[in-house]
Amino acid sequence: MVYTITLNPSLDYYIKIKDLQVGEINRTSGEEIFPGGKGINVSILLSRLGEKTTALGFKAGFTGEEIERLLKEEKVNCDFISCEGSSRINIKVTGNKETQINGDGPAMKSEYLEELYDKLQAVGKEDVLVLAGSAPRSLGKNVYKDIIEHLPHKETKVVVDAAGGLLEASLSAKPFLVKPNVEELRNLFGVNIRTDEEILKYASKLQDMGAKNVIVSLGPHGGVMLTEDGEVMTCQSPRGDIVNTTGAGDSLVAGFLYKYLESKDMKKSFYMALRCGSATACSSGIAKREAIIDKYKALVLDLDGTLLDTIEDLTAAVNYSLTQYNQPNLTVDEVRNIVGNGIRNLMIRSVPGGEECETFEEEFALFLKYYLDHLYVYSTVYPGMMDVLKKCKELGIPVGIVSNKEEGAVGQIIEHFFKDYIVSYAGDNMVRAKKPAKDSVYAALNQIDLELKAEDVLYVGDSGVDSLTAECAGMDCLLVSWGFRPREELEQLTCMTIIDKAEEIMYFLK
Repeated sequence: MVYTITLNPSLDYYIKIKDLQVGEINRTSGEEIFPGGKGINVSILLSRLGEKTTALGFKAGFTGEEIERLLKEEKVNCDFISCEGSSRINIKVTGNKETQINGDGPAMKSEYLEELYDKLQAVGKEDVLVLAGSAPRSLGKNVYKDIIEHLPHKETKVVVDAAGGLLEASLSAKPFLVKPNVEELRNLFGVNIRTDEEILKYASKLQDMGAKNVIVSLGPHGGVMLTEDGEVMTCQSPRGDIVNTTGAGDSLVAGFLYKYLESKDMKKSFYMALRCGSATACSSGIAKREAIIDKYKALVLDLDGTLLDTIEDLTAAVNYSLTQYNQPNLTVDEVRNIVGNGIRNLMIRSVPGGEECETFEEEFALFLKYYLDHLYVYSTVYPGMMDVLKKCKELGIPVGIVSNKEEGAVGQIIEHFFKDYIVSYAGDNMVRAKKPAKDSVYAALNQIDLELKAEDVLYVGDSGVDSLTAECAGMDCLLVSWGFRPREELEQLTCMTIIDKAEEIMYFLK
């Protein structure tokens, strides 16, 4: 069970105004009302994902009753403490700019807090407690720390998503996870943070102060995680049209806990966290389950270096041609370093003098004939990739291949290795533009479903060509570390993240 505490819940009144004019009468073009507060947002998304959750905190007046009613519609168990006054109403204005007007909320009496401490006795060793958002000023900056210390079991995992003094004071109670955004990190330490290295430096300081695990959210740029084991993870957020950022950070926390409770795997949980945060930022209100779980409707894979290790067959064909003309042979590593942008370019880089060599065209023709006759003598599927293809088929996620290899050769390879799992492919047909142009990607997608959009597709490759291809096609991209390009090169490229195991592809698909 995940318990969330929202000390200052709200009714969030979302209004759309195309061009807000201060001091003038403004007409709305849309209005919605949601229960709000960071802990409440966590509970709502967890409930939508099927996780049991109880919302704790305070409710006051008719707004408090409405908050509870709306939460019950979301199948969130509520155990609020009634208090005097009225729960706050926050106004969120979206349009050409995003503007928020947040209420103050009721004053808290000490007996209300004592009643909350009593309710904490129901929180068990295996449960998770989320402390999120601001607190009424009357409760002071130590309130989160005091709540943690009133838990009946030290083993209970606590997540703190707060800013300033609330976060700082809670660290001595050693929370399992804290999630500041980069602005909150800057404000806490009074520094200007510009780089990933600086983010990690100050995330590490949070650990020195007591936090076990730290996620620093970077808004549309994703996030950085530092685990208690010293593992560093970075990932960009999935693409999408930002609608409203309210609740995105809370959804990140919910996504992390949803996957962590299921798997106890930090990397899976971190990736799911960013999926959930992005889904809410691209939604009106907290994201629906389908916007997260069914985000990608198709998978596109590069072939050489991503799905299939073809380097020895390519090397054999290069050296066969070079040998016939008494030219120096190349090692597998040398071929690996120069492969990319199609086999003609491979031979240009392999033949001394390249296209200026008077026998180049003959050598290229000899290479091509030999290679097409020996496509998969030594080639092997990378570890785990067949499992990915099988899982995609099981889940109904179509998989296409896009390659700069001659299209007929791509077809032969698919027939030999993957005929039951690949539903479309596009290679070099001497007509459409090759990667990194988007033409071959959309040629493959059109064979799957003409209605597929770029944001519906996850692209996986191993090189700068693949990074650029995904960028040109407007798709989210993963780069694999096991392919033809060294990791140091991949780290300079644009992608969501670099993955080290084939199974990590599925972390983004389901």
